[in-house]
Amino acid sequence: MDVSPARVGELLRRSADHEERARLLLAERETLRLELKNLTRANEELREKVTRLAQEASAMAAERDLLGRELADARSDGARHDATAREEAELRVRLGEEHAATVAALTRRLSELEGRNVELEARLLLQAELERQNAELEQKLRDAEQRAAQRVDAPRAPSGDDLTRLKGIGPGLEKALRGAGVTSLSQIAAWTEADIRAIAPVLRARPERILREDWVGNARRLLQGS
Repeated sequence: MDVSPARVGELLRRSADHEERARLLLAERETLRLELKNLTRANEELREKVTRLAQEASAMAAERDLLGRELADARSDGARHDATAREEAELRVRLGEEHAATVAALTRRLSELEGRNVELEARLLLQAELERQNAELEQKLRDAEQRAAQRVDAPRAPSGDDLTRLKGIGPGLEKALRGAGVTSLSQIAAWTEADIRAIAPVLRARPERILREDWVGNARRLLQGS
């Protein structure tokens, strides 16, 4: 199947867009991976903090038991017993409130981290899908270029204008142009810079050369003079 220069240009532009998008996504994926690493480290630190709090709670429980034993020894002293009982009650309330608040805060933080992890995994899956689509587009572009090259090499009956009238176009380039479907000066005169960059790989020429030799301007001048 023949591929027109416009189609080749479209494929090249789409490939460039996908490459830029893939490059941005790769940079974003690296950033996300660093964020995930930092979040994982923070998660581990939070878990260590929970462990330390549990140890502190255990130590406080031991201290509470010690206070209980001291209270038992001091039961003969009613005033001291009452005071110690009030201190124990206050300590129980304070410890319970502080522990509950800390555990609730840590639980919320862990829930937030888990939510971020799910979001990061979803974005990484999207990145993988975009990379797959980009690979498919690049393969289609390579196939199109190969078909265009085969078309350039195929013999064609001469038709249209004499393209060798343009400076810089010899028999070889004229054959390649005709193979790509360019047979008239009016076609070349209508080229844009994007068209030049799309047709250049098919002709196996650099777009800078086409611009430097001013094929478009020369074609326009020849058409005006005819």
